[in-house]
Amino acid sequence: MQLVITMSRRYGTGASVIANELSKRLGIPVYDKVDVEQEIHKNHYDTEAEAIRELAEQPCIILGRCASEILREKSTLQQIVMR
Repeated sequence: MQLVITMSRRYGTGASVIANELSKRLGIPVYDKVDVEQEIHKNHYDTEAEAIRELAEQPCIILGRCASEILREKSTLQQIVMR
């Protein structure tokens, strides 16, 4: 199974701590705003959505960036909302 976890979050929820712990336990990378922006520049994507779709081709955790909406059609998507 190609697991992709998206985490919608609010400031102060500890989502990045939880994402990093999940990343260690599951052995998959976690991507946040900086990582998505680096992917855009590295691969010359026009939008964040393109970069997120590319990152989600492999198992990963994506923090914020509206990834749950961008990837809503992906059948292996697991969404976590931090409030």
